[in-house]
Amino acid sequence: MKEIAVTGGKGGTGKSTVAIMFAFKQIELGKKVLLVDCDVECPNDHILLGINELKNPVSKTTTFYPVIDDDKCTKCGLCVRSCRSSALFQPGDSVPVLNKDLCSSCGVCWNVCPSNAISKEEVVNGEIFRNDILDGLTLVTGRSIPGVRETSPVVEQVRDYIDGLKSSFDLVVIDTAAGAHCTVMRALEDVEKAYSVTEPTPLGAHDLSVILRVLKVLKVPSDIVLNRSDIGNKALIDEVARKHGSNVCCEIPYDDDLARFYSEGNFLEHRLSISKLLKLYKSQ
Repeated sequence: MKEIAVTGGKGGTGKSTVAIMFAFKQIELGKKVLLVDCDVECPNDHILLGINELKNPVSKTTTFYPVIDDDKCTKCGLCVRSCRSSALFQPGDSVPVLNKDLCSSCGVCWNVCPSNAISKEEVVNGEIFRNDILDGLTLVTGRSIPGVRETSPVVEQVRDYIDGLKSSFDLVVIDTAAGAHCTVMRALEDVEKAYSVTEPTPLGAHDLSVILRVLKVLKVPSDIVLNRSDIGNKALIDEVARKHGSNVCCEIPYDDDLARFYSEGNFLEHRLSISKLLKLYKSQ
């Protein structure tokens, strides 16, 4: 069993499209595929597969926030100084105050408090959905609650959930969020390989360079998928690939049919055509 990720620094390059195309191709080869949408702030794999609304979550995800006991707190400020997210601040000689929008729920504050004045409050921050799309393809979707700023705990619990499913599948395909932030890095942990989807534009090249640096730090081998390869300046991507020792393994030129399948949200209906397109573009 292998676990791969489809990622990409820049949004809008076709990351989810490539993840689904790749899953379809593996199904055609006789494999059972678990597709995992870890773009928890804006998951859309289900829409492309014809599911307009996610229903019946299989699990809630939660996070913890520190709660400070005013009576126990000695106002030493150790929790404030230890918080790398700057989520705790101490106005004057007062009890520290929490800014939940900055809190990553790392737990440092309640572990360093010398007076045991900090307890944990568990709060629901998202949901996990499972949909059996067709024979050989199951989709697991993580979705954070609107307004939640730190969504990496949602991704972490999605990863924990699929750990119990992996043995039933030949391949796990992780569709990450765009960017190079904590949520993306959590989704990339422990994958055997990543495919970085980009486009031949200056912004595409810049953000590709960023995600390739992240993958190098995480020690995840990666190849590049160049989408809309015939629109823009391919030399920009070739230069980034050379700089980072990566390889453009697949070029996907703009395709009217693929764009139509995307806009109509009917990838499932046209999965055989999509699978053949990926094979054709790889041969180019």
